[in-house]
Amino acid sequence: MNVFRKNKIFRQLSLANVLSIAGDSLFYLALVTYASQLKQYSLIISIIALLETLPNLLESLSGYFSDQTKYRFQWLIVSGFIRGILYCFVGILFASSWQAWLIICVTISINFVSDCFGTFSNSLRIPIIRRICTNDELEEALGLTNSFGQIIRFIAQFLGAALLALVSYSGLAYLNAISFFLVSVIFLFIQKSMDTSSVATNEEDGARKKIERQSYWHSLKKAINQIRYQPKLFQMGIINGLLAAFLPLLQIIFVEKTKMIIGNYSFTVALTGAVLTLSLAMGSLFGVPLFKKVQLATVVLCLNLFIIIFLISCFYENFVVILSGLAIIGFLVGVSTPKLSGWLMTSVDSQQLAISVGLINSILVMMA
Repeated sequence: MNVFRKNKIFRQLSLANVLSIAGDSLFYLALVTYASQLKQYSLIISIIALLETLPNLLESLSGYFSDQTKYRFQWLIVSGFIRGILYCFVGILFASSWQAWLIICVTISINFVSDCFGTFSNSLRIPIIRRICTNDELEEALGLTNSFGQIIRFIAQFLGAALLALVSYSGLAYLNAISFFLVSVIFLFIQKSMDTSSVATNEEDGARKKIERQSYWHSLKKAINQIRYQPKLFQMGIINGLLAAFLPLLQIIFVEKTKMIIGNYSFTVALTGAVLTLSLAMGSLFGVPLFKKVQLATVVLCLNLFIIIFLISCFYENFVVILSGLAIIGFLVGVSTPKLSGWLMTSVDSQQLAISVGLINSILVMMA
């Protein structure tokens, strides 16, 4: 937590990130709940899930635009303001007398546009974090960012369910809009801090130096060439894919092996998801500084061993053993992901940073 305690700009960036994730998570729950009440709910929820994933697959494209952007803070401020305006319109929409199917179609479209702005904002933050953190602080900073995101999503799942009983869908949309307006205000303060700090000339180098303009495909090719011979990247991709498959796998097992169920099926599934989410967060929060001097290859090796043990343990139908194995795997993934990102940030060309990180994130999502 040293970087969070000592680095004021990183604290402000973390607050902005937390507000953005909280607003998105709360509204996503509201959107799915509203969709579940419609006749074609399965189709609509599938479309929502697909459109939630699509911006993540386009992270290399948003990374390219981030690398080519001169005034990053201005775009971060504008992006938050636009997203706030969009959800104000959604709030008005939910309070209107339009037909439900029309409301959901327009809302899904607006939510997708907002998520695209969110992906672009995440790409814009990558070079900023790289500038304000030293090489020694980088892994810890990325671990904290991942941890805060996991914890906020976890809390939002329960808070959102409670708020839906008290606040209307329109009210949640306005709450989301307020969170994005606050994000814009925070970035405005960060920009002023950067203008008077020693890192100002480094961070806004796009505004003071001529950026090398090149096509997306040329930039993508250069990014691929920088990371193509890195086996740890593809190992993490496979692990990410396996981790995404674990929860659906266990949900199927719980249906057939009822003796593993604790309380009821829904509680067992929720408990499993909560253990994985919290273990990922704990790995990023406490594991990264604990394993700071341990090589990424060593962590990945341990991760592979525990995955094999976990898959074997599934045959023994012991819920406690399975949950313990899942927690260890989640913890190690929480450690290895910031290490991978930290290695990348210190290894690639600074003008290719956002597109390289975006490319890796796209690979991880595709593997999942």
